[in-house]
Amino acid sequence: MANDRRLQGQAVAYYALRQKKESDAALNELIAKYQSQNALLIAEVYSFQKEPDQAFEWLDRAYVQHDTGVPETKASTLLKNLHCDPRYTAFLKKIHLPL
Repeated sequence: MANDRRLQGQAVAYYALRQKKESDAALNELIAKYQSQNALLIAEVYSFQKEPDQAFEWLDRAYVQHDTGVPETKASTLLKNLHCDPRYTAFLKKIHLPL
């Protein structure tokens, strides 16, 4: 597994285990090392952590960066916390995915 996915997995797993300090440490490392090429992974972590403002900020960065994962946005289970937010529908429209 690539280091970026490992860090994302750690951030999610630690958060699920209610170990916020460890989750934030993994997320901060993910941001420090991969913000310029893997913004979608960061958005997914923020979504899982129920921080929609940050998640949408990173989704927009992913779009601008032409992150290769953006076309898979609808398939991401980590983004499910965003589905009820009107910004999610707007994002899907922006990337030309069916609603």
